[in-house]
Amino acid sequence: MTLTKLQNKYCVRFTKNDDYKLMLKYLTQCFHQSEAITQALHLDIEYMRFHYEIFLNDTFLMNNSICVVDSNDQIVGVRYVGIDSNNKKYDTNNTETLDNFYNKFLKDYPSALPLFGIIEDAKVDMKKELPNEIHTLLRTEIIIVPEQYRGLGIAQLLMKDGTDLLRKRFPDAQGDCAETTNPTALKLFEKNGYKKIRDLSYQTYGIPEVQNSPNKVTCVVTLF
Repeated sequence: MTLTKLQNKYCVRFTKNDDYKLMLKYLTQCFHQSEAITQALHLDIEYMRFHYEIFLNDTFLMNNSICVVDSNDQIVGVRYVGIDSNNKKYDTNNTETLDNFYNKFLKDYPSALPLFGIIEDAKVDMKKELPNEIHTLLRTEIIIVPEQYRGLGIAQLLMKDGTDLLRKRFPDAQGDCAETTNPTALKLFEKNGYKKIRDLSYQTYGIPEVQNSPNKVTCVVTLF
């Protein structure tokens, strides 16, 4: 199917608060069950669900993520988007509340510590590799296309058309960054001009190896 035909059948828009339930469903059912690290650490969905709910409570993410919808406005793919910026206008979260949540979360569920450790280090390493003048980056947190919609070019719409929407809404954004454990997602990023910055090995963080997985987190970035 050509991109033109695909665009006639589906359209790309920003997410909104009404999309919360489906976005949470995709995280708990599609993402959680296929994400290599959650499987390696045997992180139970019953308590990881709280993390996903906090994740979606980010005002920026809920209002500025990208989704592909069909003619009935049914979401068939989501690109969860955050922002990393020195500009205070983008500081929409209560940092103290988030810190308190994650401190309690990790105290109650220490098995999740390697997950948050490797992701946090990936974000820190990313900043070290970028020029000092970079102050505002979009962040593609997660891309989800449910299995029944895969192979239709939905992910490419999320990336190409989604980035066009994001750049128009946020002209001060200087690029987009991401971390991925998924080889298919990595190919998607590379197809859209992202460059690999660094790999972080599971072994370094005490994360067990997973079959049919690269067993690493790869950091990628593209500058506009």
